[in-house]
Amino acid sequence: MSVTDPIRYAIIAAAVAVVALFGQAGAAPPTDAAEVFEVKVLEAAANGQDSPAGVLYRMEALSIMSSPSGVQPGEVVTVRSADSGDGVHEPGWIGTAYVIPDPTASGTGRQFVVDPNSDGLVTLPPGPPSATWTR
Repeated sequence: MSVTDPIRYAIIAAAVAVVALFGQAGAAPPTDAAEVFEVKVLEAAANGQDSPAGVLYRMEALSIMSSPSGVQPGEVVTVRSADSGDGVHEPGWIGTAYVIPDPTASGTGRQFVVDPNSDGLVTLPPGPPSATWTR
């Protein structure tokens, strides 16, 4: 065994540790939601007595984390949310929306419903919403 073998093993172990740490730091949080966007509420309307309980939002997609349907930043989408007791998010609210395509939607435009198996609409912590900001 030469003198450089322990140094070589230490360097390889450090490189593996750095790769493992940075690989986990960049990973997205696990979610079963089909679509994940950072959004800004443009309009919010509580559904009337003739409609299911909940809130109907018009939201601008600020950035896209996951979108199999091809939603692009800057696109305006409609999101239906069941009444969760959190109240109505006012216009200007910015957060993350975990949504699925609305199976009961009719009409034109991108229509989604908050994924009941996810966190739903989550307020972002203070700071810039994402690395990609679109107006």
